[in-house]
Amino acid sequence: MRKRKIKSNDANDANDVNDAKIILSINYVNYHDGEKKAYQDFALSVLEKNKPSNVEVAVFAHEDDDVKVPASFRVFKTLKRNSKKIIGNNRPLPYIKDILSQCFKMECDIFGYINSDILITKNFFDCFDKKKIDAYMFMRYDISQVKDIGEFNKKSFKIKYKNHPGFDSFFFRKKWWELNKQRFHDNLILGEPEWDFYYYQRIYEGTREILIQRDLYHVFHRTIWTLESPGAINNRRINKSIT
Repeated sequence: MRKRKIKSNDANDANDVNDAKIILSINYVNYHDGEKKAYQDFALSVLEKNKPSNVEVAVFAHEDDDVKVPASFRVFKTLKRNSKKIIGNNRPLPYIKDILSQCFKMECDIFGYINSDILITKNFFDCFDKKKIDAYMFMRYDISQVKDIGEFNKKSFKIKYKNHPGFDSFFFRKKWWELNKQRFHDNLILGEPEWDFYYYQRIYEGTREILIQRDLYHVFHRTIWTLESPGAINNRRINKSIT
C-alpha cells in the first residue's frame, strides 16, 4: 500500500490559502422536520460568518426547489437529474457528480462539496495548502447543541461522538479533477449511503497527495439510514464494482 500524505494544519499555510479561490458547494435540503431544518439553518449562518473572503458558497438545486439560504450565497437552480424521477428513489435527491461538474466550470483553484448541516470553524480553511494537496477529505465530530455562533466558535460544547464513520466533505484541486474526473461514476446519489466511501476509494487510488482530517462538527441527532431504498441500492451496486 502506498503511503498517503496526511497533512495537519499549519499557520504557515495561511498565505497560500489567501491566494487560492475556493468554491464550496452545498445542496440545500428543504426539510419538513423542524429540528433538522433548524440545525441546517444554524450551520449555514455559521458558514456565512466564518468563511474567509476567498471562499464563495455555491448552492445547487433543481429548478422547482424552494431554497432559503443567506443572501451572500449564490444559488444555481441548474441541476437537471433527479433520482426520484430517474430510478424511482423515495426522495428527489441529486447526483453528487452533477454538483462537482458544475463547480469545475466556475473560476477557482479548489472546489468541493460539504453537507449543509455541517458546522465549520474559522480556521477550517487554513488547511487548504495551495501547492501540494490534490484532494481533501473531511470527517466530523458529533457535538452537543450550541446556543449561538459565539458559543460554537469558543468550542463551548461537548463531543458526543468522536469517531463518526464516513466523510461529510470532499474538495479537489481543479487541475487534478480535470485529469481524474473520469474515474468517478456519474450515478452516485447524494444523501444515500456509501457515495462517500466510493469517493474515498477513488481518491485513495488516484493520488499520493491527500489530506484526511476530522475538522468538521455536527450537532448530534438521531439519524435513520436505510440500505433498502432505491438510492441506497444504486450506490451499493456501484461500490461493488470497485471492491
